[in-house]
Amino acid sequence: MRALKALVIVMGIIIVIGVAIVVVTIVHRMQGKPGTAATATGAAQLGDVVLPLPPGCRVAEMTSANDRLWLRLEPLTGNAADAACADILILDPATGSVVGRLSPRTSG
Repeated sequence: MRALKALVIVMGIIIVIGVAIVVVTIVHRMQGKPGTAATATGAAQLGDVVLPLPPGCRVAEMTSANDRLWLRLEPLTGNAADAACADILILDPATGSVVGRLSPRTSG
């Protein structure tokens, strides 16, 4: 009977220690700074970035793929003849810089 009582006490202490470890781990992870993951991978805080668009163009669509931000441009007035507004800009989200430009043109 004494051994059973000792076993129950030891197991109770182990349960309390285990719960305490879980609570401490949760609190520790919740106190992590929101930008920690981005900073660890080398991404910098951007601040204000001015994106130079061709005159008369606007961003029609935005999507992300392969760690890049893709912007499809279109004319402000709906004039499809403006070829510069048919471009697709490829941006690096970590720096805000344009790393590529796709300019679809008809061959002729």
